[in-house]
Amino acid sequence: MRRVGSALLGLMLVLAVCGGQASAGSNAAQRLATHTPQLVQAGDELSAAVERGTISPAKAALLRAQALFHPNIVARSTGLTIRPGGREATPIMADLSHYAWRLQGADRAAAERLLARPDEGGGDPLGDGWTTPEAPASPVCDANVCVHWTATGVDAPPAADDDADGVPNWIDQTLSTLQHAWTVEVGTMGYRPPKDDLTSTDNGGNGKLDVYLADVGSDGVFGYVNSDDPHNDPSSGYDFLDESTYMVLDNNMASSQFGGLLPMDSLQVTVAHEFFHTIQGAYDWWEDHWLMEGTATWMEDVVYDSVNQSRDYLGNSLLTHPTISLDSSAGAFWYGSWLWYEFLTEWIGSRQAPAVNVIKGIWQFADGSPTGPDNYSMQAIKSELAVAGQHHPLAWAFADFAMWNRDKPLYQEGAGFPAAPAAQQFHLGPTQTTTRWLSARINHLTYLPAALVPGTRQPRGGHVTIRFDLPPVSNGSAARVIVRFTSGKVVLHRVTLNSQGNGSLRVAFGHGMTSSVLVILVNGSGRYTNCFSGTQWSCAGSPVDQAKAESFNATLS
Repeated sequence: MRRVGSALLGLMLVLAVCGGQASAGSNAAQRLATHTPQLVQAGDELSAAVERGTISPAKAALLRAQALFHPNIVARSTGLTIRPGGREATPIMADLSHYAWRLQGADRAAAERLLARPDEGGGDPLGDGWTTPEAPASPVCDANVCVHWTATGVDAPPAADDDADGVPNWIDQTLSTLQHAWTVEVGTMGYRPPKDDLTSTDNGGNGKLDVYLADVGSDGVFGYVNSDDPHNDPSSGYDFLDESTYMVLDNNMASSQFGGLLPMDSLQVTVAHEFFHTIQGAYDWWEDHWLMEGTATWMEDVVYDSVNQSRDYLGNSLLTHPTISLDSSAGAFWYGSWLWYEFLTEWIGSRQAPAVNVIKGIWQFADGSPTGPDNYSMQAIKSELAVAGQHHPLAWAFADFAMWNRDKPLYQEGAGFPAAPAAQQFHLGPTQTTTRWLSARINHLTYLPAALVPGTRQPRGGHVTIRFDLPPVSNGSAARVIVRFTSGKVVLHRVTLNSQGNGSLRVAFGHGMTSSVLVILVNGSGRYTNCFSGTQWSCAGSPVDQAKAESFNATLS
């Protein structure tokens, strides 16, 4: 590759820990017994202990689940700082269900208590078990869902009961919200319904989806989904990854526990999100967390479009942090990845059906049940792009995603999104006619924007030629250019590269006519190796195309 007088761009990309997990092969039970699935990492002392090898992943899964409910107790007993991550309750509990079979003795018993449903009682001092009996009128069921609650104690929902039928208003509202989510996600959108739980020891009395109300809001948790499916244990001999699940929701969604959010808003988006997790369980309960959480957060905005709590995560997304890989688990980035799924639905069609089937198509490729191909997350995305994405490769789609993130109105609701960070600027004019070759090392599934600005003495009718020297396109290289005119007009350019990653583009660049030319260097690679080895990338493997050197040169012409 050519490197002529390279100057290092001031903005460099950093390595980021990314999320991934395993997918089954022809024998899931054997794989689960020999491979290490993804583990939630929070960048705290517990995560560091796992990386050092002083705490096993299984023990870490138990401690993080215990800390979800009682972080101070766990911190005192271990001497470790453990971030509870209330919004990560589902992946934390999923980790525990995946690792519990590897624990022994008191640890195994503690894990089983945490995995138990709230109605199994108060024998779990570090969990969410009810301390009072189930209400006489509980559960209330429809054809698909049963809602369980206790009438007294801290876990009881508000007692108001306008129709005096023994069922509190909040229970009626919860069941109605669940029915709406089922109608939209299963009925209208066509996703597979949750798997029945008849094989679970505590199945609520039938195979319907069981939903329990408990005061998890006091722990900062809106709700979560968990699995007590006996197939979680590889010794069950079940060779697939679909599992039954149950749901726990906070008993009142009190504004005082959730930063002033309206209780009904919290209930609606939590149900939309968590119900989609129960659907995911019917496809693959062991999928990559970033796919599970990203699509569940995306679903919030589909089912309850007017609430918009999902926008809170855009501060942890590529929109605002283009240097952190799409499948990163740093902070809340797997939630911020919902924007990628929103992009796919709008890029391929629109948010209305059948475009939403793009996400369903991804889950159909990820399907680890007896009828599915069991792709891991990035494989499933690539497979769906080949079918529905205009036959473009991942890098092409990701480069357009980068371009959309710099021009938010391209999203239907982009005007309400936070601003992308300012790109590093390079001024060109008669006294500075070239940027020289500028280079940066870019990680997988990230991008780097740089802005060219005409100087005051640059002729109005001038042009700039941008030359690209990127890794071969087989490494995921791509480039995009956005020209913004003073009139407000915006022109988007997809740069044509040869197989070696080289190309050029000439665009208008005149003072008083062009306000800026944004150059976007893209590493759109979704290639991994050493899958199922417990890393924090897709497929719990290692990205192949990290820290790739990409260069461009802009010269007035």
